Amino acid sequence: MSFSEQDKIKVAREYFIRADQRRVDILDLFNEDAEIYFPKFGFGFGRQSFFEMVKGFEGILENIQHDCDTMILQEVKLLADVSATCLNFETNA
Repeated sequence: MSFSEQDKIKVAREYFIRADQRRVDILDLFNEDAEIYFPKFGFGFGRQSFFEMVKGFEGILENIQHDCDTMILQEVKLLADVSATCLNFETNA
């Protein structure tokens, strides 16, 4: 299944909404074999690695809230010859 850029942006926005609400169904947004990257923790593979990453915030981060109304999401091609993409975001404040 191929996603348009707008579809990917909708999924990314939904990710931040679910993360802020601490919803367990956030995993529904990931493929079973998802590759997850967060700079502090590096790469993780599979849905379960997302929870392992989140555990790393225990005791450090009490709460987080993303301003999804002003967040700007856009697809960024990493390399012309690589099919991988990532979603960057910045606030428009």
